[in-house]
Amino acid sequence: MDINIASRYYKYREDEDLAFIAHCTHEQLAPLVSYLTIDRDGKPRLAETLTNNPEFKANKHDFSRAWQAICTELQTYGNSTALNIVTRKGAAYKDIVQFTAKSVGCAIDKQSDVQTLEQAIVAKVLELQMDKMTQAEREAFIKTMKNDYQVNNVDPLKWTVRDFSVISGVLAGAFGGAAAAGAMLLPRALLFSSPLGLVGGLFSAVVEGPALRVTLPCVIHITMLREFHRHGNPFK
Repeated sequence: MDINIASRYYKYREDEDLAFIAHCTHEQLAPLVSYLTIDRDGKPRLAETLTNNPEFKANKHDFSRAWQAICTELQTYGNSTALNIVTRKGAAYKDIVQFTAKSVGCAIDKQSDVQTLEQAIVAKVLELQMDKMTQAEREAFIKTMKNDYQVNNVDPLKWTVRDFSVISGVLAGAFGGAAAAGAMLLPRALLFSSPLGLVGGLFSAVVEGPALRVTLPCVIHITMLREFHRHGNPFK
């Protein structure tokens, strides 16, 4: 999967798995813009072209009006640059999710729908993070999730719909690049009281390669937004 350097050639690929993004707010989309345009050192991504996209530039104070430009930038991480130029379109979101799932170690069925794949990614990333915790940290995390957020199980096989929404939100908030915008989406206490909150090396063992550094936080964030769109924000 190559980093795109030519999204000026691209146009939005109609995608039912991204259609709900049209209903997201500026604040909800801000983390996606950050992931797509700023690297983990806080510097502009050399390959990004979103900030020069005319649609984006015209709506930089209201990302909800530039949602297709934002999604187009993400789609360009799904194909090789050469194929993108030929087709003038990036990849389907499902292809990006499949790539991300395989990259973090999920055993996937290509016939699975996007929501099933997203849940597998969330479960795997939580597993990887909890494996890095000490026993005391795991106990504190489980206690916090149970007492403060009414999540009684961190076992994915026992998750309710609400459990999944909350855990998706915790992981989305744990990415450093989303901290400022995440504080607007989630209670500030969640980001800073959880052992997952703002740990600098949270995914250092997982995120290898420039494309995955973009697709993993984007997929986690889109998963959270999808759950909020379908079932409401569980933190309100």
